[in-house]
Amino acid sequence: ATFDMNAFRLPLFVLSILVAGSAPGGVNAADADGRFTVKGAGATACSRFTNAVQSKDAELISFAGWMEGYLSAMNRYEDRVFDIAGWRGTEVMLAALAGYCAANPETGFHEAVAKMAAQMRPAAVTRQTPTVTVDNGDGATVSVHRDTIRRLQSQLALRGLYDGAADGEWSDAVAAALRIFQEEKQVPATGLPDQFTLVHLLP
Repeated sequence: ATFDMNAFRLPLFVLSILVAGSAPGGVNAADADGRFTVKGAGATACSRFTNAVQSKDAELISFAGWMEGYLSAMNRYEDRVFDIAGWRGTEVMLAALAGYCAANPETGFHEAVAKMAAQMRPAAVTRQTPTVTVDNGDGATVSVHRDTIRRLQSQLALRGLYDGAADGEWSDAVAAALRIFQEEKQVPATGLPDQFTLVHLLP
């Protein structure tokens, strides 16, 4: 099974819960037989996560924190990985998990997170790059890695919307191309590489 990063959108109640904080979680390394103990929210079934989403339960904080802890550990211990999630923020990943868990209620939440991480692994950011703060001129800003800008430029070029270099440098030409893409997708034409846009543009 795969995770659809495009089809699922978290409602505003999830965002309001997430900003309240997160709870830690984690896993121990496997033993010689490949067995390991799962701690915290990861030890529960997907159905419990689905219930938390549907009931607007504050337990979502624990699930979000467990997922972030798991991915942070991967960033620390996986070879040639700086950021396993790449451009994806917590909200986007939880939305993908919500769709997967709704279809696979008996799967352990830790298994769902592991599957999602494996799917994201090929597009992980493999080295630290500077973070760029992009301003659209209207007071709105977004901070992204230069690596994400390079990928964004490449995708816009493939669509015939941008003919510049994929150099990771933000410019008016990139912003203009992004606005055209946003208008085509009928998403807010902010000219910014926000999560709502990147979920449509980047793999």
